[in-house]
Amino acid sequence: MSVTQSTDTFRGLLLIAKTQTSQEIIGTWTPLNSTIRTVDCEEIENTGITHNSNIDKTSIAALWSPPSNASEETTVIK
Repeated sequence: MSVTQSTDTFRGLLLIAKTQTSQEIIGTWTPLNSTIRTVDCEEIENTGITHNSNIDKTSIAALWSPPSNASEETTVIK
């Protein structure tokens, strides 16, 4: 996932993936640049991403991988 804004900047973020119906946190994240890092949600490793510093950013880069046993078709990134 890549979030890009041409002129606007942001300082912080926290992203997780959840199933639409049960709101269960699913999948894992891999940072693709040094502006973000993973966090553990509900004691499960790498289930969220957040910022490394409060400097202005115009984009971040990360890869979200769904679980191998994913059965629900709709995932919501929050």
